[in-house]
Amino acid sequence: MGRALCAIPLVYFVGVAGFALINAADFAAATPQFLRYVAAPLVLAAAFAWALVANGGKRAAVFGAYGCAVLAALFMHEGVATAQLTRSVSANAAKLYYEGQGAAAFRQTLPPGATARACTSH
Repeated sequence: MGRALCAIPLVYFVGVAGFALINAADFAAATPQFLRYVAAPLVLAAAFAWALVANGGKRAAVFGAYGCAVLAALFMHEGVATAQLTRSVSANAAKLYYEGQGAAAFRQTLPPGATARACTSH
């Protein structure tokens, strides 16, 4: 049981680093992105691999339980933040749509936060 709990975060972090390396142009091009998306997940994966191999049972169970709990909390936080952002965006879009003058200005220009470079690069 402990080894399975420890393997879950290990596989997750190796997967994150692998995905970042496969898409290196987006996730590993600059030093900050490399550290965030490749180096840090690999260090965490190494810690979980060490707990999995060294002394097996108890250490792997403790590391795995904490790792799974932290990952679950982060995913739940991301879900709540996404739901709040979705509600906020839809409320603002509805408000903008009903305000005639603001809606006309919005339709003639780029949305806030968008740049011409970002629009033409995709």
